[in-house]
Amino acid sequence: MLFNSEVFLFAFLPLTAAIYYFLWRKVGRQVSLLFLLIASLGFYSYWNPWNTAIFASSVTINFWLGALIGRAEPSRRRWLVTAAVVFDLALLGVFKYWNFLAGQVAEVGVALPLVGMALPIGISFYTFQQIGYVVDTGRSGKPASRFDHYFLYLAFFPHSIAGPIVQHKELISQFSRVRPRIAYNLKLGLSIFTVGLAKKVLLADLFSKGSSPVFDAVARGHVPTLLEAWGAVLCYAMQIYFDFSGYSDMAVGLARIFGYRFPINFFSPYKARSIIDFWRRWHISLSRFLRNYLYFPLGGSKKGVVRRYFNVFIVMVLGGLWHGAGWTFLVWGALHGGAILINHLWNDFGPRRRWTSPLGREVKWLATFIFVLIAWTAFRAADLDAMVLMYRGMLGLNGLSLPLEAWPLEGLLRRLGVGAGAWGGVGVLDAWLAFIIAPLTVLVLKYWPETILLFRRNSTFIVEDGYEHDDRSRLGWRPTWRWALIIGALLAITIWRISGESEFIYFQF
Repeated sequence: MLFNSEVFLFAFLPLTAAIYYFLWRKVGRQVSLLFLLIASLGFYSYWNPWNTAIFASSVTINFWLGALIGRAEPSRRRWLVTAAVVFDLALLGVFKYWNFLAGQVAEVGVALPLVGMALPIGISFYTFQQIGYVVDTGRSGKPASRFDHYFLYLAFFPHSIAGPIVQHKELISQFSRVRPRIAYNLKLGLSIFTVGLAKKVLLADLFSKGSSPVFDAVARGHVPTLLEAWGAVLCYAMQIYFDFSGYSDMAVGLARIFGYRFPINFFSPYKARSIIDFWRRWHISLSRFLRNYLYFPLGGSKKGVVRRYFNVFIVMVLGGLWHGAGWTFLVWGALHGGAILINHLWNDFGPRRRWTSPLGREVKWLATFIFVLIAWTAFRAADLDAMVLMYRGMLGLNGLSLPLEAWPLEGLLRRLGVGAGAWGGVGVLDAWLAFIIAPLTVLVLKYWPETILLFRRNSTFIVEDGYEHDDRSRLGWRPTWRWALIIGALLAITIWRISGESEFIYFQF
């Protein structure tokens, strides 16, 4: 059941919200929370009931281990925390990485049995959240007191599939103290959800028409030209941003519909003027997790400059591996790790004054954005061979042929020997997306604040210190008729444009 599906929009969401608030008013908080847990498990089971059995087993074992950690002497907690983390990583490894490992060792003649079950949806996200829980319990000695609240924290349907990665202390505490203002929550939550849904349906799915034909053709052996490769990567950068930030906005909005706050997950990442700044703005909840539960335990910056650089690189490589079992994800993580390392070296030893001018800031922005595009190529490529073909095309080694066969000057272009490339037969829209619409969108994103900032004054989400930067929105959402008309029109257009079910990119991770 996808957030952008008719069954969710017209059946699951309105029924769940109506019953939840009815029970809250007529019976009380605990019964309404129990219903929300049951509804969330039903949402999760929609894809595959066996996934729910694995999920519930993982939740139960981690809650039990957390209780043991809380009762243990401080000297024993470390071992129990280690056991819990090993269990979580082993469960993730079996389902997400075992078949990949088996395929690699099979090439050297070693046969390993394969896992016959598909990757349980959302396992990467709820595994990380449970690792954070047991580690924090080991530090504080204070486990969750109620199993139903802990279960709901992980199962709550707005974030159970693809995040954001919510810390247990951020959500479980809300279950006991939030007193929702029903009308206000519905207005505000639905407004945020609508903006996220529009990002997905109106923009992400549109830009996929400019990226998928090329990447899919390259996976089949097509050799992309320079403009073809760069156009596809630019469209993919727009697609993945609007897809994942749209999902994150929908998750924040859905949580608010029920009266709860989620952490912000995006903060205008394509405005970044360094790769370090990019990771403070992109998938913030993942960056926060990697920092708190991997970078700091490795020693952070407290064990010398060399160890600091090593820790940064390892964290980013493992962050790349978290996204999927494939060499391309390792390459993507290594690219970002190397770039962050160079960024730190520049900050520590390079000149600074000359880069503070307006021109210097623009150069830094452009260099950062181009690098992000280069890294997205590895992230999107089907395999290493496809990645190499794309990079050859981006370097101009495959020629400069313009993919303009479907454009109005088709006859003239044919006489000039211009080919259609992977976009041929798909339509004029793809070329317009790659060379007109996507660049204009980049400029809009560079100067327009993150959409969710429209709602910041309402304390709708959690913003961690250090992520607010200097962005300010001159607009601000208010529960007025003007905003109701704007959101209503946007929702109507978005629902009208929905055609079939288009999965979110991060569902595969």
